[in-house]
Amino acid sequence: MPHETYATRIGPRRIAYGRRDMVATANPLAAPAGARVLEPGGNAA
Repeated sequence: MPHETYATRIGPRRIAYGRRDMVATANPLAAPAGARVLEPGGNAA
């Protein structure tokens, strides 16, 4: 039996498209931090 995670319980995620910045994270504290990095023109991977 495969290991169950949050992602396997909720199923596949939808694809999101944006015209400007986008931050995708499982950690709610990382999302605003990523947005602050992108605001002045920064980038991340």
